[in-house]
Amino acid sequence: MKKIALLIAMLIGFIGIVPAQANTGGSIVVIDANFESQLITGQVTEVCITPQVICNSTPRLRIASEFKAFNHGTMMADVIRANNPSAHLILLEAGTTKTGQVTGIQLVAALNWVSANASKFNIKTVSFSYNAGDGTRCTPSSPGVRVATTHQNIVNALASLKANGIKFYAASGNYASGDRIDYPACIADAIAVGSSDFAGSTRLSDIVVTAGVYTSAVLKSQRSALQGLHDSFPITLTDPNPVMLGNTTSVATAIAAATNR
Repeated sequence: MKKIALLIAMLIGFIGIVPAQANTGGSIVVIDANFESQLITGQVTEVCITPQVICNSTPRLRIASEFKAFNHGTMMADVIRANNPSAHLILLEAGTTKTGQVTGIQLVAALNWVSANASKFNIKTVSFSYNAGDGTRCTPSSPGVRVATTHQNIVNALASLKANGIKFYAASGNYASGDRIDYPACIADAIAVGSSDFAGSTRLSDIVVTAGVYTSAVLKSQRSALQGLHDSFPITLTDPNPVMLGNTTSVATAIAAATNR
C-alpha cells in the first residue's frame, strides 16, 4: 500500500509567482501524448518516442475533448517551467496519436530512452501525468504484447531509474473514491501523486499536493475565467486571457516533479 506524505505546494495561482524552493539541478523529463514545445520558455528538447509519422502529423482538432488531450502535455510542461525556471525540460512525445493514449508499450520505450540518456542529459526527474493502463488491476495497456511482459518491463525500468537516483512521479488519477490509483502510479517504485482537490486520489498516494488554481504567465486562451475550460480550446501566446488550471492530479504531478519532492 502506498504511504501518504502531505506536500503543501506554495503555488497560489498568481501570474509570475514562482516557489523559492524550486530545485534547479538536473533535467526534468515529461512524458505525454503531445507537446507544442515552441510555447514553452527556457531550455527545451523535444524527442519523438512514438513513430515519427505521428509526431509529424497535424491533427484537425474539432471538439473540446480533442483540444484537451492535444494541449495536455504542453500545459504540464508549462506548470513545470513555472515552478522550475532554469531546468532543462525534455519532452518525450509518446502518444498513439497527438490526442490519444500513452500505452504501456510506449511508456516502456520512453523509460528506456530515459535510462539510455540519463547521463548525457543529467536527468534527475521524470513526470508522467497520464494513465497507461488499468489502475484497479495495476496492469498496463499492452496491445499486441502480453500484459505481464509489458508490466514487468515497466517495473524493471522504474526500479532501474530509482537505483540510479532518478525519481519517477506519476498521477494518481482524479477519482471520487479512494480504492484505486492510475497506472503506473500503482507500482511501488513510482511516486504516486494525489491532489487535495480530489479526495479519492489521496489515500493510496505517496504525495498529496495542495495548490490553488494555476494561472499561466505564458500560455493564453480565447476563454475567459468565467467561461472556463481553458484546456479545451486553442492555446497560444497571443490570445487575451491566461490559461488557468485547477489542481488536478496531473497538475499536482507536474508541481511535485518540478520541485523534486
